[in-house]
Amino acid sequence: MDHVADQVLVGVERPARPGDDPVDHGKVPVLWRPLHEAEGRWFWWGAKGPEPLVKLWRLMHDRLTNHHDLHNLIWVYTTGGDPAWYPGDAYVDVLAIERYPDHHRGPLP
Repeated sequence: MDHVADQVLVGVERPARPGDDPVDHGKVPVLWRPLHEAEGRWFWWGAKGPEPLVKLWRLMHDRLTNHHDLHNLIWVYTTGGDPAWYPGDAYVDVLAIERYPDHHRGPLP
């Protein structure tokens, strides 16, 4: 594995590092919403389009679920509506929609 891939895995696996919190030991279900607002392309995980995002989501799901045995995560994917960004039913437990008012261009009051 190359250096960049190693760095990505370190970040991806951060939630799997054990601690004293009951969440860390799988005793509490967690609504897990990583890589939010990807379709907006303003975060690094969405900047290159849907294909890299889907690969990253699936990598993260595999590492946390299969490699680290974290089965208390409820995987929440939020979408703007473009199906090209969807990681797939096998990788998503809850599907939600992201919508923002068109007339707001700054912080909401």
